[in-house]
Amino acid sequence: MIKFRQESLRKISTKNLTTSQKRIAVRKLLQQIKNGLFEGYVSGLVRAELEKAPQPYRRRLLQLIDRYGLKAIDYDEDAAGELHEKYL
Repeated sequence: MIKFRQESLRKISTKNLTTSQKRIAVRKLLQQIKNGLFEGYVSGLVRAELEKAPQPYRRRLLQLIDRYGLKAIDYDEDAAGELHEKYL
């Protein structure tokens, strides 16, 4: 079981952060995932979209998924289609 302080769970607004501050926050989160403080997930849909991305973005982003041990969540096209219809 993962235990951490409640203050680490507070909602953080990113709308007033600079690009540099956002980049630092993402790197910190990824390092915390790698260190086992949090579990990181990526959907199969995201992975499929990254496979279509141009190089060098594709390689770099797919390497991030592997480097930080993000767990894949299955993507079901039928279920996604049903969800899409419900939103319409």
